[in-house]
Amino acid sequence: MKLSIMLILLLATCVTACDGQPSSATPPKMARSASPAKAPVPATSRYEVRGLLDPGINNMVAFAFKIPRGWQLHQSFTRAWSGAVPSNVIYISLRSPDKHSSIEYLPEAGYHYVDGPQTRSMNQMAAQYGGMREPGRLAPMPPVAYLKAMLLPQLARTAGGHIRLTGEHAGPVENLGQGRQRATGYVDGVLPSGRPVRLAAMLTSLTNNLNGEVYCNWTANTSVTQSDTDLAATYAYNLATQKSVVLNPVWQQQIQQLTNTGVQSNNAEAQKRYAIQKDLQDYQRKTYSEIAANRSASQDRQSEAFGDYIRGEAKYEDAATGQRVKVADGYSHVYSDRQGTTLSTNVPLDAGQVNWQELQRVETKNY
Repeated sequence: MKLSIMLILLLATCVTACDGQPSSATPPKMARSASPAKAPVPATSRYEVRGLLDPGINNMVAFAFKIPRGWQLHQSFTRAWSGAVPSNVIYISLRSPDKHSSIEYLPEAGYHYVDGPQTRSMNQMAAQYGGMREPGRLAPMPPVAYLKAMLLPQLARTAGGHIRLTGEHAGPVENLGQGRQRATGYVDGVLPSGRPVRLAAMLTSLTNNLNGEVYCNWTANTSVTQSDTDLAATYAYNLATQKSVVLNPVWQQQIQQLTNTGVQSNNAEAQKRYAIQKDLQDYQRKTYSEIAANRSASQDRQSEAFGDYIRGEAKYEDAATGQRVKVADGYSHVYSDRQGTTLSTNVPLDAGQVNWQELQRVETKNY
């Protein structure tokens, strides 16, 4: 917390120095007969410094920033979770004292996209089998197009009607190196209430090319600026607030540690799911193999039994030894002397008088 307070004090000092009355490098000359001149009093800064508190980490200051002096600040800090990996959901709104102007910074939105021959082929196969759209998968687009496609419909629902566009502006695309780019843009319009509004977006992307497949992860940071008096001046406040952000390194370390722990937990959970899935697949393969083998054996038994029927034969088994023989069908009793000799007859033998063992007819299902 000491470091967080130092950050705010440091930013406050910078803001005061930037916005206050500039001092002259050369001391003013004094008239010989006049009393010493008083030093000029710095003008009150147009901005004041605030800190965004993270309630999930003991209300630590996440970052400090400046806002127009006297404006009302409302902030919301929550987290969304992808398994055990957190993503910050931050909303900040600023309102002027006269309620005629406002600035809203909406939560960051993250997307991913993959394109290439292999991906397109897999997507076609998934579509044939009724595959569902993957959440968060969206091709990157220019900021103005993003505002029209994503933010405008959302605001139209919350604003109570269609927003009439009056202009648009696309900023230059900045190459940040190592596949990273940043682009900005905004659209102007009029709310159903008649208040002018400016929707702005800053899109940051990271693109990699691997084996002919293009992988892109990108984020969208959007803001809504409204003013009944001077939209351009209010938007200038918006930009000044964004440029003034100073992150707390201690908070960054905490977030990085939280993320690393979450990634490890997700990986461990993924390995468990993989092992369970592998066991299930192995069980399914074994079961399907047994079913196929049983079906094939059943077909073989039926085929053999049908062949015996056509040839007028039947299969008999010695219950003691399990040995089987085929003999002419149509007799009531079949005996064996266990020396390879069989006797088929309709007259039962007295087992006590002869050393013959009666065989049992094998049913078709047991062939």
